[in-house]
Amino acid sequence: MCDQRNEVVGLEIDTILSYSRERYEEVKATYRRLEDKANFLLAVLGVETSALLAVFGSFELGQQLKTSLSARLSLLCLCSCFICLMFCFFYLWKCWALRNIPKMPVLRTKEQREFVLKGSRDDTVHYHLIMYRKAIDSIEVIHKEKSVFVNELFRWMAMSFVFFILSVTCMLINKV
Repeated sequence: MCDQRNEVVGLEIDTILSYSRERYEEVKATYRRLEDKANFLLAVLGVETSALLAVFGSFELGQQLKTSLSARLSLLCLCSCFICLMFCFFYLWKCWALRNIPKMPVLRTKEQREFVLKGSRDDTVHYHLIMYRKAIDSIEVIHKEKSVFVNELFRWMAMSFVFFILSVTCMLINKV
């Protein structure tokens, strides 16, 4: 009976370490997906910029600017779209800034290897849990910073599309 009271109750070590490892991999994958979104937004920006150049390269607004209100509005919306695109590229540049994603440490020295191989099981598990927690926290901070830039990029891109559509609409009204 006395032995049952002294028995340690808790999760298995493999379960604890497995959970930490899976959480670490999950956080890394989430960060990679955010980078993929930034790359996708670059492709959308490229399409919008190409459309902007194609549409406005084919229209001549020079003489109509003096007489037509819709031509002036079209030019104003074009300039606003261009300013929004500049902000988009600024935030895209901020998204692409290189950031080091922490990795789990490699046991390089003899002392480190001996600590893991010959040290107490509880100390070794505690060490690995701390290292996973530090890596996860660090990746989450980097992810949060980058997600702010991606959100701003998306917001400015949406505004640039609105100005682009308004500009094209004013051009079409001017042609009528």
